[in-house]
Amino acid sequence: MKKDDKKVVKKYKETTQKQKEILIRLVTVDSNSIRDAAHITGINESTARSILCAYRKNGNPSNIARGGNNKIKVTDDVCKKIEEVVEHHPDMTLKQIKKVLEAEGMLLSISSIFNALVKLGITFSH
Repeated sequence: MKKDDKKVVKKYKETTQKQKEILIRLVTVDSNSIRDAAHITGINESTARSILCAYRKNGNPSNIARGGNNKIKVTDDVCKKIEEVVEHHPDMTLKQIKKVLEAEGMLLSISSIFNALVKLGITFSH
């Protein structure tokens, strides 16, 4: 991977409020199966189940929060430091890079370091 290559981020397909309302009506009033109602409304079946679960729990098909961490752990400063470490010691493993960063007060997981290396287009040893 080249340094200039950008990672393509897949966007979630938005489910409209109208789709949610139709889904709920199809299942609760018209007695359709969740699978059939999901197909009719164009919603993923797993998403449809989540919407119905939230509706049964809250009585409201409002937006459901998506999972995942919203914090950006690998800032530009961290990327620069990782790049600097790898340039000076190209044979370092992820664990060794992690120890160097910890000594400088940067607490990152090995997967975050890996993601930074991918972002920088740097290959490494395990």
